[in-house]
Amino acid sequence: MAKFSSQVNREVGSSMKSVGEVMAIGRTFEESLQKAIRQVDPRYKGFEAYAAPEDLDHALSRPTDMRLFVIAYAMHHKNYSVDKIHELTKIDKVRPCRVSPPNHLAQKWF
Repeated sequence: MAKFSSQVNREVGSSMKSVGEVMAIGRTFEESLQKAIRQVDPRYKGFEAYAAPEDLDHALSRPTDMRLFVIAYAMHHKNYSVDKIHELTKIDKVRPCRVSPPNHLAQKWF
């Protein structure tokens, strides 16, 4: 969606726009997530903070194509807890918990 950002609303809703899809097979959720992120854009190394919004809580509460990277920013740079991420995103606590510090999976794998 980045190449169409001036023409497309980046917020993801119930009527999905052409947002792309990746398939990543791994032995664990964490490995699959890392592979999927790298498939989206080869410049991405993994679950890292590629977005640093001014209004972090607002960015977390809105489903966009960059929210995964906003979650990484919140967890790795602003020390948001899994509970706080869940409160703002309504994402099941299991997912952020599996990639939250002190795991630092992105740094561990690269």
